[in-house]
Amino acid sequence: MQQEFVKPNKFTFLSILNACNHVSFLKEGRNIHALISESKLENDVVVGTALVNMYGKCGSLKEARLMFDHMEERNLISWNAMLTAYAQYGHDKEAFKLFQKMLQNNVKPNTITFLSVLNSFVKPASLLMGRQVHACIMEKGFEFNEILGNALINMYGKCGDLESARAMFNRLPERDLVSWNIMITVYAQHEKSKEALQIFRQMIKQGVRPEKITFVSALHACAGPAHVDSGKMMHGLIKARGLESDVVVATSLLNMYGKCGNFDDALEIFENMPFRNVVSWNAMIALCTQHGKDQEALVLFKRMCEDGMEPNNITLVSVLAACPSPEYLTEGKMIHAYISKKGFKSDVAVSNALVNMYAKCGHLEEAKIRFADMKERDIISWNSMIAAYAQHGDTVSALEMLQQMQDDGLKPDNVTFVSILSSFTCETHLVHVKFVHTQLLEVGCDCDLIVGNALMNAYNKCGEPEETCNIFDKMPERDTVSWNVLIAACVERELGDLALQYFGKMQWHGYELEKVTFLNIIEACASIASLEKGRLFQESITINQLDSDVVIANALVNMYGKCGSLEDAYRTFCNMLYRSLTSWGTMIAAYAQHGVGKAALQICGHMQWDGLKPDQITFVSVLSACSHAGLLVEGYHHFSSITGDLDLTQTWEQYMCMIDLLGRAGMLDEAENMIVQIPFEDRALAWMILLGACRVHGDANRGKRAANYLFEVDSENSAPYVILSNIFAAAGKWEEKAKIRKLMEGRSVKKQAGFSSIELNNGLHQFIAGDKSHPQSKEIYVELERLIEAMKKEGYVPDTTLVLHDIEEEEKLDLLCKHSEKLAVAFGLISTPKGASLHIIKNLRICGDCHLAFKFISKLVGREIIVRDANRFHTFKEGCCSCGDFW
Repeated sequence: MQQEFVKPNKFTFLSILNACNHVSFLKEGRNIHALISESKLENDVVVGTALVNMYGKCGSLKEARLMFDHMEERNLISWNAMLTAYAQYGHDKEAFKLFQKMLQNNVKPNTITFLSVLNSFVKPASLLMGRQVHACIMEKGFEFNEILGNALINMYGKCGDLESARAMFNRLPERDLVSWNIMITVYAQHEKSKEALQIFRQMIKQGVRPEKITFVSALHACAGPAHVDSGKMMHGLIKARGLESDVVVATSLLNMYGKCGNFDDALEIFENMPFRNVVSWNAMIALCTQHGKDQEALVLFKRMCEDGMEPNNITLVSVLAACPSPEYLTEGKMIHAYISKKGFKSDVAVSNALVNMYAKCGHLEEAKIRFADMKERDIISWNSMIAAYAQHGDTVSALEMLQQMQDDGLKPDNVTFVSILSSFTCETHLVHVKFVHTQLLEVGCDCDLIVGNALMNAYNKCGEPEETCNIFDKMPERDTVSWNVLIAACVERELGDLALQYFGKMQWHGYELEKVTFLNIIEACASIASLEKGRLFQESITINQLDSDVVIANALVNMYGKCGSLEDAYRTFCNMLYRSLTSWGTMIAAYAQHGVGKAALQICGHMQWDGLKPDQITFVSVLSACSHAGLLVEGYHHFSSITGDLDLTQTWEQYMCMIDLLGRAGMLDEAENMIVQIPFEDRALAWMILLGACRVHGDANRGKRAANYLFEVDSENSAPYVILSNIFAAAGKWEEKAKIRKLMEGRSVKKQAGFSSIELNNGLHQFIAGDKSHPQSKEIYVELERLIEAMKKEGYVPDTTLVLHDIEEEEKLDLLCKHSEKLAVAFGLISTPKGASLHIIKNLRICGDCHLAFKFISKLVGREIIVRDANRFHTFKEGCCSCGDFW
């Protein structure tokens, strides 16, 4: 037209401006604006309004407002055009101010005005403005306008005021399909599935025929296994309506089945679709990655490309998520090559996914290169790189990246803090945790639930359980994860009683119990040897249908082993539908703790017959079993097979077991030679083991040599002083013993206090030597005196060799009688029915006299007495101990 020199008029400009309806046409729109100015039509109210409309649609709100303000004359359409522009891009405050200005200029709003300004309110911060506009609508008499009624429901829903949205819905004099659809969508978007489905059923009852969009919204509400039946009901209605072949509805169906955990149904829907668009492919690939079916996701991506469907950035982000570990690095690189070929390298979301993929595949250097190559970065980019460093344990680089991010003008968000907190895993990181905690307080993210959980976890891993509890107490909101972290903190710090108290509070508050909750509680029971509570929790585990879970079953076997009930441990082991290598290793470890070496070796043999080869951890349990049972030949055989038959490297823990085995067997020269030859610098435990063996076999000179080494590496540890002191006492070297005691005093080393505990009637009763603080103290001592007299008649002679030599014999006997483990047994006998077994825990090694006494007591009272000391279990029955006096 221009080439033929035909002069455009007003209607030409209006038509061509209407064609400029996207940001990609902004340049052309500006050129036409220049022509309009030349033609002196800019001041025409209709043309001016068209220019405002054009700039708004092209995303240049600044130019739209300049044009609007420049107009000499404005009509209602002009105001509506500017309001629509603000609403389109979510500029709620600007839209509201313009609306107020419109009213001040006495311009009477119409339905389009109200509709435009309401559409700009899409977040909770806009709610107050939305209510003011609602009041104006009522004042102007528009409230019962069907279109505005629906817009008000939508506004309240998007602003998070579901009660007002429902109230508005209920007040509508007439509801059309749009009204029902909006209400269903509002509830679905806020994860109120139950309410959304109720509205859907109410709609059906009232005879309103659902359409495609209704099903899409309602299916979105079926987000979880609890709603799968509702989803299937809708699937039936969709079939009846002949909408199953519609690509949008079918995609919603497969999404619904995926969220409900019915992956196979989702895949069937996908495979039966007569036509698939890119959204369908993306949905199915995303479902594969969400269900851990990474290989299937990669196959689908390949099929998609072969079918001629062009992947978009969403496809690439999803399929890169299907490369979550080093074994997928080759596939990840192939997708990277495709991205480069198709020109997606400049896409920020795709680049972020590449950084994530390389980090998870163990290729940190490539992740750094991808990050450095990004021309544009958003908050997700920085978070991805921080998470990459965190995954690789590079705390320093993660912190540096946090600083660079802030220097670049970006504020860290919740995800940033969660990522960086996950990199703090040991006590040396505590200073970093405190630094990040300070930043959290400054930006106000400390109140976020997920951040609070991550902060608790970081403090716990860095050895600050008290601060973990403090954060928990200050959290305005808590979830199951919060309680799990708190309970785990108590368990890791061996505060089993406190863990159980918190678990009780968690139940009382009605929080959902998860697999990790039960794992923590099982470990808590194991730490305090609470057999009664352990059995109760197994019942809860069965009720929650977790008893078939192999990890839970392994934890139960371990718990029963540590609680002294080999029968329960073995029964749980035998009832397992599937046994992993850990399952076998845990059962072997239980037998090892109880000194039942031959049974442990039999289990190891059954494991190998079952086709499983022992790993390094299993060998530690096997060697420990040999050590506790004195199986020297078998121990040597298994120790040699590690490097021989299985071609593994012997570990530090395995060497410790062998030194212990040699020491217990009295082969002290061989044990000492092995300590000198072990290929590890850390020899402190080895010397401690040898020192213990010197005490058993009365080798004072070698014991002194071992203790002197320990005094040098850890002068504050009381154990070497006490053991060497006992060696000298047993050898009658009282002057040497006195020197050790004096050395302890000079170095301010205090002997660890010994205590014993017994659980009765869900309560833990703890005793120390000579304890008279128990409410039943009088009855306990009466029972103890009765037992001692009865034992003496049966031939019991107290072992006073380790008691101070410079006191009277009667005083020595009195000291022995008041040992904490004897008090615990006496209390158990007067507090339980005849024949009931007693379970005692001692924090130190059981003394020789108590060991001897318990053999006599078990025979006298006809009871089984199980003692878990610092080293192992002793099961006393009918005058014998399970250790065979080899301990």
